[in-house]
Formats: sequence, structure tokens, C-alpha cells
Amino acid sequence: MSDSTLQRANDRLASHLHGTVLTANIVVPNRTQEYWGQDLPLPFLNDCYDWVVCNPTTSQASTWLREMARVAQHVAFWDIVASGHAKAEPYISAFERLRHPTRARVRSLRTWLALFEKTGLVVEHHYLIDEVVNLNQWALKTVPIFWKDETSLVLQRLQAMVVQAPAPVQDWLAPQLPLEGSGEAIQFTRHFALIIGRRA
Repeated sequence: MSDSTLQRANDRLASHLHGTVLTANIVVPNRTQEYWGQDLPLPFLNDCYDWVVCNPTTSQASTWLREMARVAQHVAFWDIVASGHAKAEPYISAFERLRHPTRARVRSLRTWLALFEKTGLVVEHHYLIDEVVNLNQWALKTVPIFWKDETSLVLQRLQAMVVQAPAPVQDWLAPQLPLEGSGEAIQFTRHFALIIGRRA
């Protein structure tokens, strides 16, 4: 994500934070920060933080949320989301994994809100933050790392997935196709969710 998108998320988040904050995979400016894996005592004690702010790195969403709620009274979650259409989650998950094979499943905002409630977290606020991205620039940040000599082929497949996406996915990605022969790249929209919850 771009710095401006991250800044928009941080601006939304900043007014909610208080006390001790544990962050992972997201920058929270002007806060005392501690990060997973950097000389921190593991496992964390119950209620050792007021807040956990994290971008999840696991497909085990319920387990992840329960662990965050064990560590802190409040949880702030940040990640890309799919639309709520049945075809969107698997398609966008496959699209994101092609670009970055370690990515876990991409869920919809509706799915995440339900998971918060199922885990015993009360959602206090949620926001959608959109970012229009240049497909080539976005892909080339990671594709050469994972695919090396197949970079061109994977880039073509990503482009095809945007252009040939089912209608509900196209509605969500809102692709902007360049004029033929212009040499410009496809642009599309990524949607990020910021969900702020507390233990019930």
C-alpha cells in the first residue's frame, strides 16, 4: 500500500489509541511501539497491553483474533478486503496470492465483522479505505522475488485476471484500462478495512 493510504488509516486510528500499544506489520506514528519477534517475552501475558494493532499474517482468523483479545483489551485490525459477493473472496484471494504467494485468504469486511463478533469482540468502529494502484508497479514490488524468471508471465496473468474477472469482481476492482498502444498500465482499486474492537 502507498504511504498516503497508510497515513489515512493512521489518521483514523490515532484518535482511538491510548495506553500501551503493541503493533505488528503496521506503523502507528508518534506511539511507543513494540514489535513481534524483537526481544519481546513470548508468549505474552494476558492483558499485558491496552491495544494490539496488527495486519494478520495467518489464515486462522478466529485463532488470531482470540489471541489478540487475550493480550489486549482493544484490537485494531488492518488488511485488504474483498467484496461480500460469493465469487469475490476466492477470486481476489487467488489474484493477491499470485502476486504474493504467502498471502492468506482475503476476506470481506462483512466476514471480518462476523469473526470479530464470533470471537467475543465488540466492533466499535470500522472504515473502508480505497487506493487506486498501477497494476505493474504494484506487481513488480514482489513478483520478481517469488517468481524470478517467470515475472513477465505472472504479470500477464495478473493483467488477464483483472480484465477477465467476473462482473462482481470487476465492480469491486473498478479497473481502468489504458488506451490500446498507449504503453500505460492497468489501474485498479484495492480496498482496505480498518476495524476497531474491544473485548465484550
